[in-house]
Amino acid sequence: MHNQTLFVFDNDAEGFEAHQKLLRFDLPANLRAMLLPELDEFRAFPAQGPQGVASADINRRAAAIECYLDLQRDNLSPPKVIWTNYKKELEVYQGALEFKEPYMKCFMEQTTTTISAGTEISGFATNCP
Repeated sequence: MHNQTLFVFDNDAEGFEAHQKLLRFDLPANLRAMLLPELDEFRAFPAQGPQGVASADINRRAAAIECYLDLQRDNLSPPKVIWTNYKKELEVYQGALEFKEPYMKCFMEQTTTTISAGTEISGFATNCP
């Protein structure tokens, strides 16, 4: 492989574990790896587990790429992650954003113009929550 390549891993338990494993290798100069950044907003994020909904730090546990999209949408419940499985190697639970598909759909319907301008596309509000 001759191209410059960057591997971007989710900031969740799966991504963190894969990133750590990759860093054990001596990568060639044209390959790099990074984990999505930890954000302060993720240090007290609503998360649902067996005991109900509680505030949790989802960095390195449940902050997959869709958590970095605009999660403040009308017609949807406030964003929260659902704890899904236990990662024994890391001794943490992996989680996933509830209703991530509508957030992704809204993002994918944007154009470079609407993203740059900070506006919504025509009909966006009716197509997206």
